Amino acid sequence: MAEFFNKEYKHAYERNKMVWVKGAIPNQPHHRMSTGKKFSKSNMNWVEKNWEQVLRDYFNQKASMYEREKIPTLDEYAVVSFAMNEGSRKFYTTDRYKSLYENHVAPVLGAKKLDEIRVRDIKHWYTYLTKTINAHEYASSIKIVLSGILRDAMEDELIDKNVVGNVRFPKKAAFKNKGTVKIDPFSLEEVQTLIDNATGFFRNIITFQFFTGIRPGEMIALRWEDVNFNSSKITICRQRQNEKNPDSGECELGPTKTGTTRKIDMLPIVKEALKAQYKLTGLKDGFVFLSTDGEPYMDHEGLAKRQWKALLKRCLMGYRNFYQTRHTFASIFLSEGEELAWVSKVMLGHANMGTTLKYYATFIKERNVTRGAFLNNERTQSVHENKLSAQSS
Repeated sequence: MAEFFNKEYKHAYERNKMVWVKGAIPNQPHHRMSTGKKFSKSNMNWVEKNWEQVLRDYFNQKASMYEREKIPTLDEYAVVSFAMNEGSRKFYTTDRYKSLYENHVAPVLGAKKLDEIRVRDIKHWYTYLTKTINAHEYASSIKIVLSGILRDAMEDELIDKNVVGNVRFPKKAAFKNKGTVKIDPFSLEEVQTLIDNATGFFRNIITFQFFTGIRPGEMIALRWEDVNFNSSKITICRQRQNEKNPDSGECELGPTKTGTTRKIDMLPIVKEALKAQYKLTGLKDGFVFLSTDGEPYMDHEGLAKRQWKALLKRCLMGYRNFYQTRHTFASIFLSEGEELAWVSKVMLGHANMGTTLKYYATFIKERNVTRGAFLNNERTQSVHENKLSAQSS
């Protein structure tokens, strides 16, 4: 015991002009600590009276902090969530989810502990998406990935609620006109270098893409029944949708972007690539291009993330997204003088040639031709001379 203010104190005492407490409560060791209160008679009396509660609060807080330290960050738990769902998801779905998370979720929220993610954080993240993503459907699929991770965390009793569901997702208009489409095509020489350095099925894929110009989503939806080697025509009538089915978590097949079917020309170099591809997948009577595990592609991102990036690195070329294969087709064929209508309507599948001109007008070279050359032919000159003769008489 110690005496202060003519009174004996068993648990409260003075140290460095602060009130300290000492004692032992049930299930805890004897402990002494500063209460943070300045030394005074009223504070000494309060601590002496409430010493058990002071120590109990301390140990409870300590236990809470210990539990708090065990709560993983979103990055840490995402690994657990993906692994936990591998058995119920197809390989390419898991791979796509990981890619979407790493590219669009982790940069903003990855370092936060699960229980630190608040409504304001989700709002901030949505704003980030509207500034970095142009397509509403694509951004929506990214939201599904985050929501799934937090749902797993709820089931593991790491958090009480999934805050993604408490914030309204931005409307489509918020994602429009967030920067222009970046067109950075490869030269014909670069295309040849890439094809020469590619092998197996991926050589067939990039040859097909560079010399048809179809959308990547149309390419992975192509079936052998759409390919006619006799007529050298390929029917483009479907694509993989950007937006996932909320039940399956997969991008389903749907109509083309313009909702139309078109028949594109199978150039000789494309026919050669398709015949090589037929040896790999033709007898399976299904999709033309399959993943390394023999399954249809659910999107082209996984394909681009692995083979495409590796090929560019091997060829010592800076990264350009896989969609540049389409831009490359348009830029090369227009610059080489191919008809705008053929490139636009037949091959690219644009709704109108104005769309093609909007993106690729700079690649159309001015041709060195004599304007009005038809006026110099014999028939036109004869008509003109007869008119002049009639006028003079």
